[in-house]
Amino acid sequence: GHIVLTYTRFGRYVYMVGGNREAAEYSGVNVKLVLGAVMVISAVCSGVAGMIGVAHFGSAQQNEFDGYLLDAIAAVVVGGTSLFGGRGGIGNTIIGLCILGVLNNGLDHVQIDSFLKILIRGIILLVALIINVYVQNLRDRQRI
Repeated sequence: GHIVLTYTRFGRYVYMVGGNREAAEYSGVNVKLVLGAVMVISAVCSGVAGMIGVAHFGSAQQNEFDGYLLDAIAAVVVGGTSLFGGRGGIGNTIIGLCILGVLNNGLDHVQIDSFLKILIRGIILLVALIINVYVQNLRDRQRI
């Protein structure tokens, strides 16, 4: 995924469509095709993850991965991916994942209550979101 997003035309198109859909359309990018391709890739990855989850847990439950949703969003945001689109990368997400993994491991070693761990991870996600919005506002001011 990193190689495709970094070194191919399709990856540049994905970032263009994510950053500004109208500008990408005006520059000649087939926005509907790029969005469709990204949705199909996402669906295939979700299907593979579901099959791996069924193989790991031995059953298929509709709420099997609910606990991982906050961790996934937090890893992407802590890694620096912009919620406004057009910025980010798989390398940054891996760094965010490592940061949260060290945090979770440290909280396990300190033997903090599981509900408090969720609260701490939520606070870290909230701080990362606030920083993300602040940085986006600074970038918008610099453009003016």
